[in-house]
Amino acid sequence: MDQVSLRSLYVAAAEGDSVSLLKLLRSDTNLLNRFVEAGPYAETPLHIAALLGHTEFVEVIVDQKPKLVSKLDTRRSSPLHLASAAGHVDIAKKLLVADPEMCFVRDCRGRNPLHLAATWGHVDVLKELMRERPAAARDRAENGETILHFCVKHEKWEALKVLVENMNDHEFMNSKDYDGNTILHLAAANGQKEMMHFLIRSTEVEVHSPNLNGFTAFNILARIESPEEEQSMVNNIYLHIRRNRNVEDSHVLSSESDHHALKPPEEKGWLEEKKSALMVVASLIATMAFQASISPPGGVWEQDGSYHQGSAEEIRYYAGTSRMAYSWPLVYLIFIIVNTIGFVAAMSIILLLISGIPLLMRRAFMWVYMVIMWVAVSSVSLVYTTSLSTVTPTAYENNIVIRLLAILQIWSFLMLLLLPGHLIHLVVKFIRRKIIGPRSNNHTSGA
Repeated sequence: MDQVSLRSLYVAAAEGDSVSLLKLLRSDTNLLNRFVEAGPYAETPLHIAALLGHTEFVEVIVDQKPKLVSKLDTRRSSPLHLASAAGHVDIAKKLLVADPEMCFVRDCRGRNPLHLAATWGHVDVLKELMRERPAAARDRAENGETILHFCVKHEKWEALKVLVENMNDHEFMNSKDYDGNTILHLAAANGQKEMMHFLIRSTEVEVHSPNLNGFTAFNILARIESPEEEQSMVNNIYLHIRRNRNVEDSHVLSSESDHHALKPPEEKGWLEEKKSALMVVASLIATMAFQASISPPGGVWEQDGSYHQGSAEEIRYYAGTSRMAYSWPLVYLIFIIVNTIGFVAAMSIILLLISGIPLLMRRAFMWVYMVIMWVAVSSVSLVYTTSLSTVTPTAYENNIVIRLLAILQIWSFLMLLLLPGHLIHLVVKFIRRKIIGPRSNNHTSGA
């Protein structure tokens, strides 16, 4: 293909210049045929025009070479995929006329054009696609997600309502992804309480369906909401279920025993989800601290010897000992203390994680983990500062020291902001649970 013509064609596609397109086609009638016959391009001119919304340009190409409608790019996206994702309804209509079966084609992530229209909330495009091929809305993406999962995950209310109106059957509404999550699980995980209300009121979604981890939507909600918000949400939903679905519940969940019924079969706690990350970080810090202790900045003496300090004092040194200890004794002392603190803090986290914590203490111990991790990370920063100050040449020392002091001040200020904030949060949480909670319960029971 002539590179000049090819470049001109792509420029025309980007600008939506249909006049230039017609001129190019008159000068080379096989210009578009080469895209059909060749392998996958990053994007064909039709892909570009469909993405950018150049309707007239798309119409010319589709009229001249309709086979390009089914051409996929390197990500296995068709022009209809791009038009659907961008929300160009007129272009989508034109492409559907040429080849409506493209509604079923999946890109590299298993998504068809309807999935993309729902993901981006383009309701008009979604309606057109469903009018042509409604069965495509039931296809699943690579993770087992349905089009409903995309709507909930990306909070596309209007698209979800359109789908509910057209596809509200029990089996589809309770479809699960490969993690066993229904759309109600996703809504709960994102804290979308209004969407949860909508799904329970307007669809046949199952409230008590567990995912692969054994969590129901209410279990997930309980992990992200305060006890009061969670209980209010559960009560409202169960009241609605009893009124409108004739579900036989002995009572609305309100007592402490009922509250525990919301918990998963094995309460692993949110600490377990962070355990691997904590273990990795603590191991790295412990490794760094150990390495710094045996290979201090400046290295070690390779053989025994001595040197004179001042006019007469002779200082002896021994092979394997730190040079820094003789040249910078005070800085070396600070280095050793801070490095040891970081090493002990990291090893403490590893020991606690390996030994395990009793079930009822996990949430309380998360604060201990956090404080220890702050100490370990702060120690790493101080070790870095002292190390850099000892290996920096004298010519650069003043500027480096000033910058390091500024960095330390910023770091200290950040720690001062974080620590009181978390302490205040902990105190408020304790007051709400231990003081305000019992009082409100006593008042309610007395009434």
